[in-house]
Amino acid sequence: MNKKITPVILVILLFGYFTLSTLLNRPEQQSLYYGEAQGNTFHINASTSGLIKEILASPNESIIVGQHVASLINTDLDYQIELAKNQALIAQSQLKKATGPIRDEELTIITNKIESLDENKKILENSKASLYASLKDLRVSQDLAGEVLLDRQQTFDNTKELYEQGAVSKAVLDQTRLALKSAESNFESLKLKQSNMLEEIDSVQTKVALLEIERDSANQTLMVATSGINNEDLTMAQLTSKNAQLAVDRLVNLSNDLSITALQAGTIETINYEIGEFVTPGMPIITCFDPDMISLNIYVKEKDLQKLTIGDRYLTRLAGSDSTDSTEAVITTIANEAMFTPLNTVTIDDRERLVFKVVLTLERAKWIKPGMLLEVDLSILNGDKNE
Repeated sequence: MNKKITPVILVILLFGYFTLSTLLNRPEQQSLYYGEAQGNTFHINASTSGLIKEILASPNESIIVGQHVASLINTDLDYQIELAKNQALIAQSQLKKATGPIRDEELTIITNKIESLDENKKILENSKASLYASLKDLRVSQDLAGEVLLDRQQTFDNTKELYEQGAVSKAVLDQTRLALKSAESNFESLKLKQSNMLEEIDSVQTKVALLEIERDSANQTLMVATSGINNEDLTMAQLTSKNAQLAVDRLVNLSNDLSITALQAGTIETINYEIGEFVTPGMPIITCFDPDMISLNIYVKEKDLQKLTIGDRYLTRLAGSDSTDSTEAVITTIANEAMFTPLNTVTIDDRERLVFKVVLTLERAKWIKPGMLLEVDLSILNGDKNE
């Protein structure tokens, strides 16, 4: 009885094996590729320094050109504006008093003010010298951190190659990756400290310049009080008043940069900073993308590459989704040389060592966002070749 059962079991096992092999090696599965949607990103940057007061947009929100998306606060700039306005008022007052007599009490007040301004300037100059000394030490530390970062990067690259060859374990690779991340974090931290210190030095220099303007105005007043005024002195007083007003206008223009607007339309991808964080000019507060310029990078085996040409159109859809939503993608770039399969590439089959990068541009893909995992079946051409 057992002798009769054994052949039946063997037949069933063989049938199951061939059925499973057929399912796993279907042409449509072998030609199915995956990749992340790539957006044509751009940043909305800070135009001046300050603390983020408010953010008036959110991820996935569409924005238009000129839209107000964030506001900053800069108390130091507010202080400078008030000081400049005071200087302008003083300059205007000096013009009115240019030909009038001055009392001894006023003369004493002016003299004391000049002495006070000189003392404040000395304090600021000492502060600036201290900041420059700290900046020098910080740059040395950053240079050392940069060397450590390069060394950690080289170590990680070497370990990664050994890992791909099977010479080291994943734990060793993870350890070198962690060391690299730590070095990167340290380097970026020192870089940010240097940026903040330069901003502080610039603030001190601005205060020194404003003090010098105020002292010049006080000296002019003192000269008028002690020697009278002639036409040349009057011209100088008028020029001082004009320059003081120009300083006010310049600072007010800077304060207008505290209101951040979008320079081009798009969709918000990420908000990079939170309310209360300090930013400097050029820092990307918001990252956006153009929803009409979404692309997909896939890495194709040589056997599939032979049937692809620029302009071919295929349908792409959200990977693993039961939805029937799809969008058309056209091949815009085909690599001429093979490359090793990127580590983050997902394929349905065992990954091959050498593949070719193919870029598809998605058309009318309003529902697709950068970072989404998409799939495209290269065995199904959407329309005629090069239609």
